[in-house]
Amino acid sequence: MYNEYTKIFYHKNQRDFNLCDCYGICYLFNKEELGIIIPQYLNEKIYSDEDINATYQEKKKDFKRVSLGKEKIGDIISLNVKGFPIHVGVVLQKGTMLHIMEGQHAMIESYQNSRWKNKVESFWRYESSK
Repeated sequence: MYNEYTKIFYHKNQRDFNLCDCYGICYLFNKEELGIIIPQYLNEKIYSDEDINATYQEKKKDFKRVSLGKEKIGDIISLNVKGFPIHVGVVLQKGTMLHIMEGQHAMIESYQNSRWKNKVESFWRYESSK
């Protein structure tokens, strides 16, 4: 259903149907599919895993944490990679996410599979009425 997103290739600090980073795919999906404009966070200092983690810790205050099992389409899933919550995807339906990793095209994948299940850190929902 959302296969057009799988043509997008990874590029840091991009937010369009040609190139996106992992947060960019969340931004693009929310904007295009749900009409929700979440913050873009372009040009953040994200040169190392520590930078990405610091940015995540600072920016998560803009979102409401969602309990596991209460996630819905458009929510952002935070995943631990290399010991930090430095990767995100967007929930398509419970159990399925759209995400993109460096050097790859975007992919639709289960976050309940053996690759991701133990790496799920949290879910976040943007509420523009804040």
